[in-house]
Amino acid sequence: MNTHTEMYWRFVRRRIKGASKDEKHDEFVMVNADDFGDLDEEKKKQLEEERLRRKIERERKLDQLLNRSLVGSKMQELLGNYILLEQYYMEECVRKAIDMDVREEGLLSSVVDDVLFLVRKCVRRATSSGSVDCICAALNNGVALLETTFYQYLFGAIQNGYPSTNFAAEALQTAQNAYNVIQHGKASEASTDTQKESFLTATNNARGTADLLLELRKGLEQEWSKTQRSEVETGKLDNAVSQLTDVSRKMHHLASLGVESLCKTIFRPKLKSRFFLNRNDYLKYTISQPVHSKPVNQLLFCGHW
Repeated sequence: MNTHTEMYWRFVRRRIKGASKDEKHDEFVMVNADDFGDLDEEKKKQLEEERLRRKIERERKLDQLLNRSLVGSKMQELLGNYILLEQYYMEECVRKAIDMDVREEGLLSSVVDDVLFLVRKCVRRATSSGSVDCICAALNNGVALLETTFYQYLFGAIQNGYPSTNFAAEALQTAQNAYNVIQHGKASEASTDTQKESFLTATNNARGTADLLLELRKGLEQEWSKTQRSEVETGKLDNAVSQLTDVSRKMHHLASLGVESLCKTIFRPKLKSRFFLNRNDYLKYTISQPVHSKPVNQLLFCGHW
């Protein structure tokens, strides 16, 4: 409905622009008829600026008239209700996708494809309305869900960390399982293997989401480029879609935190560094250096050691 309304308004604007061109032609005829055709450049520039100012003022008044009309008010109300329904649909579907998250073949789980598919579907559905404000609102809702609900889901799994595999950690886990069996009659559901898989999957999901968000932005920009819009509308869309890049950077940072936590738990304890050298090691190191080897050898041969 909004698309048809926009088409009718564009038709009205074209008719008014056509009438303004005829008016401009009549003004030229009047000037020539009054023998003012030989105007200097400054006066011609002033006349052109005045015509441009009148044109901008006329278009502004026309936009106000159309937007404040009964049809414009009803369409704004209809689009507002549609955005609320779209937001509710997106929130419920994202929560359902998180609850039904399962590990599939590959490095990512099902929640990544499900959530990004929902965001892309809602934005494309809003694009069919023909309203730039509606598109921006739908995109803002999708970005808000990615930054809050979806981000917290991944952050919670990464924050738990990768479980340590040394003897002390295994003994602690065994003691906790024994305590749960005594107190509750069942073992803990969150085993070490489950925590490992959850951590690695969340880290991979964060990195995969960051890359897929950039692809989503590229695809939306290609679709929007096929429709001719004004500079103001194009600026609104560019500002709204740039939020996907910001979310992508946050996901990259979250994945980096996961990798850093993994390195601290797995690799760093296995690295044995020696920071202290005894006297013999220090002398061997000093003698082996090219700068000190010649003076030291001279001292040894001269018998001054």
